[in-house]
Amino acid sequence: MKFVADMTLLALHELGIAPLPLYEDLLLKSMDAHPVPFGQRWYGDAYRKRARDPMWFVHSLVANASKESEGSRQLWKIAARTADPDIAVQIRSHAIDEARHARFYLLMAKLTFPDAADDMKWGELMADTPRYTRHNVPEPSEPNHFSVTLDELIQTNIGEIRTRIHQLLLRSVIVLHCEPSVRARLEKIVDSVLFDETRHIAYTAAIIDKAMRDGHDRLVREIMFERLAEFNALTLVEVDADTYDGACGHLASEHVPVAEKSTAWQHNA
Repeated sequence: MKFVADMTLLALHELGIAPLPLYEDLLLKSMDAHPVPFGQRWYGDAYRKRARDPMWFVHSLVANASKESEGSRQLWKIAARTADPDIAVQIRSHAIDEARHARFYLLMAKLTFPDAADDMKWGELMADTPRYTRHNVPEPSEPNHFSVTLDELIQTNIGEIRTRIHQLLLRSVIVLHCEPSVRARLEKIVDSVLFDETRHIAYTAAIIDKAMRDGHDRLVREIMFERLAEFNALTLVEVDADTYDGACGHLASEHVPVAEKSTAWQHNA
């Protein structure tokens, strides 16, 4: 889907990210081979149709908070298993951002629908989010082979691209439900999350581009094409389900790493 790829690359350019030619080519070709549902008009229409229902929308905000908390904890574990210390630091920073985003989603829900729950319930939801800070370091774990870390980062890159699209959709809808007095504050929160999602795409894209320059081109392409196809299938299942909540999850961590099904990494090690 050229529209999503172009929009993503434009956002990276506007953020001041130096050109990443190998990643840019990969993104364009993979999305051309596997057009993403979340870049198509019907997907946005389906989201906006559901989001007009206040009950659905508040549930969606809370569900997103839960997914961000889950993603934060998962990234924290990935950082602990990452052998490269510089990459590990970036993943740890990402985990901290996701934990903050979980609280932001709950704050958006409370500001938009203050009567949806009492203060005790809002407090319980907030307390359930991770509390990672720059002073925390995950307990070291047995490091993964670089190919596994690369697989996890590619999945993260795809997930952040979809989440960024969701943020744009959410921004256009949330103002329809909120009181005028909180509109500016809500837009500021959404824009903050949107900025972070773009940064997350940027750092994972830079790692992917470097891996391709360092001789892992074939492996990267195998992973990107396979994971994007899986992600599209997962998205379609979610949208078709009666339980669709508009939250952005990631691929299941139990998926077999592409590197374990391929010999490409052996040739590029």
